[in-house]
Order: sequence, then structure tokens, then C-alpha cells
Amino acid sequence: MTNLFIIGNGFDISHKMKTKYTDFRKFLIRNYLHKKVLNNFYYEIPYANQEGIYDEEDCVRTIINILDATEPKYDEWNEIETSLGNLDYGIFLDDYGLYDKNNIKETYYRNESSSIALCGALKHIDDYFQKWIEKIKLAKLPNDKFKNIIDIEKDLFLTFNYTKTLESLYNAKNVCHIHGSIDDYIYFGHGNDEYDTDTIQRKWFGAEDEINNLQKSLRKNTIEAYKNNIVFFNNLETLSKKESIDMYAFGFSFSSVDQFYLQQIFRIVDTKNSTFYINSYHKEEERKLFINILKESKFNGNFSIYDT
Repeated sequence: MTNLFIIGNGFDISHKMKTKYTDFRKFLIRNYLHKKVLNNFYYEIPYANQEGIYDEEDCVRTIINILDATEPKYDEWNEIETSLGNLDYGIFLDDYGLYDKNNIKETYYRNESSSIALCGALKHIDDYFQKWIEKIKLAKLPNDKFKNIIDIEKDLFLTFNYTKTLESLYNAKNVCHIHGSIDDYIYFGHGNDEYDTDTIQRKWFGAEDEINNLQKSLRKNTIEAYKNNIVFFNNLETLSKKESIDMYAFGFSFSSVDQFYLQQIFRIVDTKNSTFYINSYHKEEERKLFINILKESKFNGNFSIYDT
């Protein structure tokens, strides 16, 4: 039997790799905030010079501030891409409010000007993310339990990680880096394709155009990523016509941005005789949530747990 392993960031974290958001945050502070300001960042709009270039320290501080505002408990936060689709701009922009009728024009023009500068700086987040990814050190020791489960010659591995952990530690052969890898172009971004202009306008009157443009630029192109890896999915479809395919999730968060791929897998694979294994380190409530997502994505087989 061929198994499909769906690998997420938790896989690298379990190998003691520095791939959490807090590690990205520390990388930005260590490498770009030369004034060594670690707390109480000041909230100033960064402006580009006449050539359209931002001061790097101002740009990085703004990125950290906006991400921290969106996810205040950043030390518990691992899903940076999910929150890119719902950034909180309140620390930088004026809240128009429903009852402030006296300063409509002032608020509009102030937010319009501020959002042009702010969103211009935030568009660089993927540049810094790529630089961080390139510096992540690979793990040195494999997970023996996982090693005993997999067949590196036969099994398929769909990884959402940019690192080469599967190849370097396990010599896995059939690996698809669906979002690219360290030595390649990477797909980075959120999966929110609903831009609620009315809500943004009510919150930050005058900034809605720039915020919507930023949200679109930060959206991950999942369709392109799927098409660029169509050989992998065609191979999966061919194998599934010959035998049942069981599936394992390891460190995969089942976030909304990645559900598109689950839907594509369950479209091409008849899962009636398949079992989807979820790692036992997840709490029962979390496993139930994952099962519901899988069912909504049209998985029709059985569910079980496994231990690593």
C-alpha cells in the first residue's frame, strides 16, 4: 500500500527547528533593528524616500508592529500566513467611527496618505520572510517512530514546508514542496479571497483602496502552485486507481489557506476505503476540528490516530 504524508510546520518544529513565528520575529529584531529596541516599539508611519526606498529599520519595525497587533500573543502564534489576510491596522490609522461627523475629510485624507506609505512598507514582508527561510538550520536527528512508518521509496510526501527536512534526514524520494523550497521560488501568503471593503471603510475611512491592494498582493496563489506541481497530483491519481491510499498528517494545521489542496486530493482520490491518520499529540478537541474540516473537504473514509 502507498501512503500519502501531508507535512506542515509542526513537523519541523518537532525536529527542534527554529520555524515558529517567534523565531521569524527574533530574526528581524536581531538582523535589522540595530538600535536594539526590543519592546515598546513606537508606532510611526514609515515613508519611502524620493526613489521609493524605505529605511530598512523602519520597515522591519512596522512589520513586527502590525503582526504583533494582529496576534498579541505572538509567543503562542505559529500561523503567520493565516493572519496576513486579517491584519489589524488600528495602531497606525485613525478610526473614523460611526459618530464622528465633524472630521470626515481630515480623517479621509490622513488615512489615505498614511495607508499609501504603510502598505508600501508591508509589501516587503515576503522579502524578509524569504531571507529568514534561507537562514534556518536543518535538524540533525530523525524521528525514529516516523522513520519506521514511512517507506521512502514508495510513499508520497506533500510538504507545506520550505525546508528540506524530509530529504536530508529521511532520504525521502517522492516529495512535493507545494509552496516551493529554500533554493527555489516560494509561495507565501494568506488564503482570504473575501475583501470586505465596507468593513475596512467603516474602520479606517480613506485607507480601503490601499488595504485591499495590499491584501491582494499578500494572497498566496494556490491555483498556480497546484498547477506547477500537477505531475505529483497526477501520479497520486494514477496510484489511487490501483490501490487504496491511506493518509497521514504530521504538523499540518488544516488552515483555510491550505484547504484548497485537500479538496483537490479528495477530488482525484476515491477515499471510501482510505484511512486518514491524525497525530496523537493533538488534543481531542483539535482532532475533532480537523476531522470536520476533512469531511467538509469531501474525505469519505475512516479516521484514526497514530503516534510519533
